[in-house]
Amino acid sequence: RLLVLGHHYRSPLNYTAALGRDREKSWGSVLEFFGKLEFIRKHRRHNATGKQIDTTTLTRAFHKALDDDFNTPAALAALFTFIGKVQPQLWHLGPRSAEDVHAAVKSSLKSLGFAVKLPTIPAKAASLAKEREKFRTSKQFSQSDDLRKKLNALGYVVEDTPVGPFVWPK
Repeated sequence: RLLVLGHHYRSPLNYTAALGRDREKSWGSVLEFFGKLEFIRKHRRHNATGKQIDTTTLTRAFHKALDDDFNTPAALAALFTFIGKVQPQLWHLGPRSAEDVHAAVKSSLKSLGFAVKLPTIPAKAASLAKEREKFRTSKQFSQSDDLRKKLNALGYVVEDTPVGPFVWPK
């Protein structure tokens, strides 16, 4: 769907395997972005203050593109531009702002027929990440690195964030 909507309906689509892989990678980035937003929403204290993001820029640009002869490539460009601007600030968002960003991006995707289904992290990977975090905070880095390698062997990567360890499939 991302591949098709990335081209205007009035122009021909020239499919290549590389284009398919590129769109698959783009969708993976969107899912990881959502995963990080969910992580912030669940793990940041509710009374924590953080950076606020104005989501109206996304909403306006997205709808303006769709109002212009259903220009889905421009709408997707607005969405990816917004995600790109939020990405560097992601770990500094407060839970309310993370909720707002989540809702705006999800609404935009839903209007194009996308449903976001995040992968579940198995209990074993989550417990390894939790144990790794204990070693890391107590400055036992060799044990921490060993657990990172075990997580990698299971097919997961761990990112150390200000909110805690974020685990995601490779």
